[in-house]
Amino acid sequence: MLEGELRLQVDGESHLAGAGAAALLPRGLPHAFVVTSPQARYLTLHTPAGFERFALADGTPASSGDITPPGEPPPTRKRSRRRPDPAASTPWGRPSPPDDGTTVAPSVSAAA
Repeated sequence: MLEGELRLQVDGESHLAGAGAAALLPRGLPHAFVVTSPQARYLTLHTPAGFERFALADGTPASSGDITPPGEPPPTRKRSRRRPDPAASTPWGRPSPPDDGTTVAPSVSAAA
């Protein structure tokens, strides 16, 4: 975590991660996160390759430094559950944070 705070839901347990925190999750572990601060900046690394197909298929390229391009609504859970390649990722379903309009990013895990 570079800045801000995330609440991580990892294999049924909730963890807070603030600036300076790091998390390492093994492949196939159900997980999700929600930003609990006004904004958050973090780095993420996915290995082996394949997650980029999910991001490219579901994402919208930024035209500026804004998180959400102007005129675009933030991602929703329904939109984030689409799978570009069933062999590359498995959606883990609804994260535990409430569906109250908070921006939630359900994560996926590479197929075994």
